[in-house]
Amino acid sequence: MEKRIGLGEDLHRYEKGIPLIIAGVKVPYEKGLAGHSDGDIVFHAVSDAILSALGLRDIGYYFPPSEESIKGIDSRKILEFAKSKIDEEGYSIENLALVIHAQEPKLSPYIDAFKESLAQTLKIETKRIGITCKTGEGLGPIGLKEAASCRAIILLEE
Repeated sequence: MEKRIGLGEDLHRYEKGIPLIIAGVKVPYEKGLAGHSDGDIVFHAVSDAILSALGLRDIGYYFPPSEESIKGIDSRKILEFAKSKIDEEGYSIENLALVIHAQEPKLSPYIDAFKESLAQTLKIETKRIGITCKTGEGLGPIGLKEAASCRAIILLEE
């Protein structure tokens, strides 16, 4: 059985007047993450990790920001697209690990909700998902509360 590892990363800036959506979960906060889609850093990073593991192009190739017809797209659709590629190629998800970086809001209370949302979309058990939430320790755009990011690594098995 062949194994594949993929890495994905996403960063979005905060903007007032839009909801904060992380892993498909609406998190109460005064700002949301700006983007051509709903700005979901977790779904974007995981999608890129999946596509990377399969040797495919990143989500910007399949969902270009220049495409007006997908402006505001629910990022769950992007993740569902990436999951369909796993199924087409005959792989399954063995493990998914995430590190979410945000100075604010505090995200650790939402880890179980994030796992449930990911597990539902990817059709895997929550025990196959690990999530760590970190701050920026007051440094850089994350520490200065200007942005949030996510890194994802995934292990696929044929």
